[in-house]
Amino acid sequence: MMRYILLLIVGQIMGFGYQSYSQSEFNFVKNNSDSFNMVEMLPQYPGGLENLQKIIIENLKYPERAVRDSITGKVIVAFVIDTIGNVTESRIVKGVRHDLDEEALRVVNMLNGWTPGMQRGVKVKVAYNIPINFTLSPANKSK
Repeated sequence: MMRYILLLIVGQIMGFGYQSYSQSEFNFVKNNSDSFNMVEMLPQYPGGLENLQKIIIENLKYPERAVRDSITGKVIVAFVIDTIGNVTESRIVKGVRHDLDEEALRVVNMLNGWTPGMQRGVKVKVAYNIPINFTLSPANKSK
């Protein structure tokens, strides 16, 4: 049986793609799709970041063809958490290969159930980017 290691970097998801803004700049962080890049209260995944990482790792399947071809790399997925806590508007920002990109999208699209972000007491859409690294163990790279 092929053994491989799937390395997933999610520990910095809440900070990935964000910048620091002063309070006076807070009004100007709305992006073009009616979602925010920075809000007073970020969306929260049930169980926090540790559970989010666990759910992604448990559900991500390294495509067999990518394992056979020794394809590795980082897929960056952009998405929006809507006002009811669901993932919407997901898309690949930086891809590796179609099969890895599709698998990253599949897993991100199943991550519903967030507590929505809040801005001035109102639930708002919040945009995120998440990097998903596909890495093979040295034993599989030679196959």
